[in-house]
Amino acid sequence: MPTRRTVLGGSAALLATAAAGCAAVKPTTSSRTLALAGVPIEVTTYRPAGWAGAGILLHFHGLGSHPAGELGAITHLADRSGRLIVAPYFDRERFPFWRYQCVGILKDRIQQPEAERTGVLIASLIETVRKSEGAALEVRLMGHSAGGQFVERVAAFHDLSAVRFVAANPAAALVPSRDLPFPYGFGGLSEDLSGDEAIRKYLSRPLVLFVGELDSQDQGVPDNSADAQRQGATRLERARFAFEAGKSLAHERGWAFNWRYATRPGIGHNLRGMFAGDFGYDIVFGPTI
Repeated sequence: MPTRRTVLGGSAALLATAAAGCAAVKPTTSSRTLALAGVPIEVTTYRPAGWAGAGILLHFHGLGSHPAGELGAITHLADRSGRLIVAPYFDRERFPFWRYQCVGILKDRIQQPEAERTGVLIASLIETVRKSEGAALEVRLMGHSAGGQFVERVAAFHDLSAVRFVAANPAAALVPSRDLPFPYGFGGLSEDLSGDEAIRKYLSRPLVLFVGELDSQDQGVPDNSADAQRQGATRLERARFAFEAGKSLAHERGWAFNWRYATRPGIGHNLRGMFAGDFGYDIVFGPTI
């Protein structure tokens, strides 16, 4: 599989390797640095041989991982669906916990301006890819572990017009409640981010909470904080807790509820295992509910 690496320096920089269009015969992986909302971000892309502009699959990596090391576990999703995988890299130096997993909402308990939040970079990335590949491309987001936390929280606070958000094996969940402080719930945030309308929108997102049946606290990087423990003892329990809380609240208020909760039998904290075969494909491309 050919790999190219290039650095581009401006906000107008496009995914030039992808510009080969439908003439591509072999799958192609490329990596380049794009200026997204003024921030340089390394972005790795995987173009399947059958690419014909079907859509974008944005992948968000785990803590301490790099997209280039994770793509091999999910390229079958692109090959089968004809989607272009786009995977930004958030290094730990510039994107610590508050800025990556918590999408830049709070820093030192101070709410950050919207323009400074990490979801703005994703909106810029989507716009950049669409300018290069086609304005009508559908968008799906998936992430594993720390990337799963990111996907769940970006779904809550950014309208990316995505048709699917898949949060796999997040250490803790974003519960649709103001009884838990952010990033475990909506407590402590301003009214525009934590009011009923904000929570209603969150419940309406096509979000899949996806956890390995064998995932345990001795795998990955656990969150043992008191607020995480209030959701449950394990990733499995926490995702289920958030799902049931959302389902109950939506029923009580008469709101749309477009979430799905799913577990992968026989799999622990493992990206490849989570998305392998027909089961993994259905999580990303099958019915949400």
